[in-house]
Amino acid sequence: MTVHEALREKWLWVEKNTVKAIAFWLCECFVATRKYDAWQVISQATRTDLLKYHVDPRRVVLIFLGVDPAKASGSHSGDQQSRDQPFDHQT
Repeated sequence: MTVHEALREKWLWVEKNTVKAIAFWLCECFVATRKYDAWQVISQATRTDLLKYHVDPRRVVLIFLGVDPAKASGSHSGDQQSRDQPFDHQT
């Protein structure tokens, strides 16, 4: 399961409609209490929030979002000239 955010009580701050906020929070509680083989989170803060649901920390994997600039430019060496070239989506 990939988790981008575990808002918990912050749903009440994020969603202006209280009924929707509570519904989203309950949905999040339901999903967070299921047994998954692994949890993928995108930040340490998300990991910390997810662990508040008593998820097994051994099953939580932190994988940051991002792009390797050397690969995005089509360069494997990462030199400046290669980074200045447009990205070739064909490769």
